[in-house]
Amino acid sequence: MKFELDDARVRDLLMGERLYGDPALAVRELYQNAVDACRHLDARREYLRVGAHEGAEKRIRFSEGLDADGARYLECSDSGVGMGLRELEQAFSRAGIRSTDRADFLEELEDYRHADPPVSLWTNSQFGVGVLSYFMLATRVDITTTLYERNGSLGRQLRVVIPNQGAEFEIHDDGPGTQQGTTIRLRLKPGVSVSGLSTLRDLVILCPFGMTADDDKGLRHEWGAGDVNISSRHVRTRSGSSPVEDEATGIWWVDGWGPVLSDGIWAESFLYGAIINLTGDQLPKLTIDRRRILEFDEAYCDRVTLEAIPTAIGAAWQFVGTQFWLDSAFPFNPALVDAIVESASERADLVIQQKPKPLNVAVAGYLVGDGDFDRVAEPMRAAGWSMSRRIVAGAHPRFGNRASNMVAGVVRASPTDAVFLATAQTTSSMLTIQEISPWDADATAIYDAERHLRWPIDRVVSRARVLGLPVPAEAESLPPSNDFIRALLNRNSSWNVDEPREFKAFDVILTAWDLQLPFEEADEILRTRKLEVQPTWRSILDAPPTPFELVWASKNADGVAPWRLAKSAVSMDAVFRASMVLQSTVGEVTAGLRRLGFRVDVNSDYEPFELDHVDLLLVSRDLDGLAPFLERAYPISKKRLEKSVSQTDHSEDEVRRRFGRLGHPVWPEIPETLSRIDGRRDQDIARLAEHLHDEGNPRLTIEPMSLTREDVSLAALDYVRRIFWPRSSEIPYLHVWSRAKEWGRPEKKVVRRLERLGYTTAPNPFGKLKSRDRALLNRGGNGGSPWRALGDTLSLLEVALVSQSSGRSMKKVLVDAQRLGLLIDASSDDFLVVRPGPVTP
Repeated sequence: MKFELDDARVRDLLMGERLYGDPALAVRELYQNAVDACRHLDARREYLRVGAHEGAEKRIRFSEGLDADGARYLECSDSGVGMGLRELEQAFSRAGIRSTDRADFLEELEDYRHADPPVSLWTNSQFGVGVLSYFMLATRVDITTTLYERNGSLGRQLRVVIPNQGAEFEIHDDGPGTQQGTTIRLRLKPGVSVSGLSTLRDLVILCPFGMTADDDKGLRHEWGAGDVNISSRHVRTRSGSSPVEDEATGIWWVDGWGPVLSDGIWAESFLYGAIINLTGDQLPKLTIDRRRILEFDEAYCDRVTLEAIPTAIGAAWQFVGTQFWLDSAFPFNPALVDAIVESASERADLVIQQKPKPLNVAVAGYLVGDGDFDRVAEPMRAAGWSMSRRIVAGAHPRFGNRASNMVAGVVRASPTDAVFLATAQTTSSMLTIQEISPWDADATAIYDAERHLRWPIDRVVSRARVLGLPVPAEAESLPPSNDFIRALLNRNSSWNVDEPREFKAFDVILTAWDLQLPFEEADEILRTRKLEVQPTWRSILDAPPTPFELVWASKNADGVAPWRLAKSAVSMDAVFRASMVLQSTVGEVTAGLRRLGFRVDVNSDYEPFELDHVDLLLVSRDLDGLAPFLERAYPISKKRLEKSVSQTDHSEDEVRRRFGRLGHPVWPEIPETLSRIDGRRDQDIARLAEHLHDEGNPRLTIEPMSLTREDVSLAALDYVRRIFWPRSSEIPYLHVWSRAKEWGRPEKKVVRRLERLGYTTAPNPFGKLKSRDRALLNRGGNGGSPWRALGDTLSLLEVALVSQSSGRSMKKVLVDAQRLGLLIDASSDDFLVVRPGPVTP
């Protein structure tokens, strides 16, 4: 008998695949074939009604070491169904033919289906490349096997020798078999360094049968039948706690990252909080080398995890019922986290462990990302609602009966409110990350929430109203979402708080192409759902993108994917290079890209010209032809002019002419002050210098070349937007104090630096301050501007917020407020924020 390839099948399977790139594939094949053999034996014995397998507890054994000739070997033994001559001839010796393709196997399956009760049997075999993979490691393969026949008898013990991949099989009959099963020994190639033990320890996370792996160094690893192998590096628990099994579903809850498994084997797919083992009919589609899951039934996984919730709020609550676990699991399955919290709220004995203290979920509910309200329209109101829920849940007993009277009025949070309030960053669907955008009063927000939660539109609108969020008129009558809308939202990714809520025209174009949708049909879908698109979309309906425009929109300037991201600005260097590809003017490229909906950051002085590589080099900041580029009308100093002449080998007159044509004034026609700032290569410092050197600042005593990045921070009223304190203003003392604390410097040095910048500073009205005072003295409770003034009034709710953020008791916060001269308004009984949004339903 000779080893054969089913040429057509193997060619189809392996075309374009790097099957030989992973020697560990052979170890996986040995293991999975052993599992299939044990599973087949159990089915055969069940059909014959002879009872369960009665053998050693560990039914699969791996070992490695040196044979009598001093060659290294890897051996796998199983007590499975074994092989006879027919199995060796029809399947084992033919790569590309699966054992499950044999006529007698299919006949056996049919008998099992008609049994009463039916007998279940399934195998891992998908590709039939097992023996082929063995020779990735081996120069020789030795097999000893005895078949457990369909009638329950034992076949002959066969000994098979395969000297090499293309050689004739040597098959020896060693007489009647005494124990069913198979032993396969691979004599390893010289230089092959693969450890069966370490490979299996990482790959096999759930073994359905007991297994051991040993090596000749005395190392050993054991797998209990059906137990999680927590030694695998792919089981990433936080606290070292053991996984908790839900026996009804086979789901394992874990405190950390758990894999989605293919019959117990790691296949490069993670899920937070649970281990899901896909077997039988749910076996996922894999790559040919079995390393990675290509596709699996997410709806099934969602369903079984929901069925396993009793264990999540039972034995696994020690880690499931924590803020970290709930927030981490939410992006992967919002509906699951919602259902867990809802089920937990029905039990009075369960609390969620979170800071500053455990929270009664039945009263306060739970919000993923609670407290992170940076992307909410009214962050202070949302923070007040968050604190109010804690107050009515009894987390702040100082409020006493005043809070308990309003328990029914405060909206209880649900984890999925994180989508409406943007306190979570992402969800995922079909292994695709979906970013969450801040809410706005438009149809886009409603369809975006539907994309994340897959709720009916009326349910999305109803919850938004409960939260007090604005919704468009007749929102409940909006048509359902569809694949086009969800794909378009995925492509657009997300919007910022102040960004116009309209789709990029090029995103609509690409999404319509992906789904083979005519532009007119795409436009109808958008209009009936009141979804806004950039105005340039109308011109696309009249005239589709031209070949030139597609070249400009492609990253490689070839008119095909990959495409530029429509939400990202097209840089000046990209425009320059696109113009050179088709010898177009900068203005033509800019106009074409803008018609497709791109934002183009181009100096308008350049638009009338076709630029060459010398122009590109001259206007690049570092004289290298690459981004970043000079800002509009940026002055060219003498030093830069000289360097430009040197870099281009052009005359000074020619370089001056080019700079002038492109709108850049050249030394000596520019003010000396700006000339000196050039060369610092820091636009923020240049802006600060310009701000400080305007007329009316006689107190300035510092030279522009001496300005630093710290000066930018020191003079910034709003550092993010680079808005500087007006030159005529008096800098609040708290700004001085905050910077001194941040930089670890004496306040006197900070004051002196501000004076050199031309500013005056206010005196300290508060006395000696402590680091913890920053939260009280800041109006947002975050320790930065805007600052409070002496005599400002705080509500009890604001005191509670500071207490929460600082982890100090309200009593201590009140003492600090009194020390700082702040007043407390404790007179009003209407101090709770009922909902995070400003709209009353």
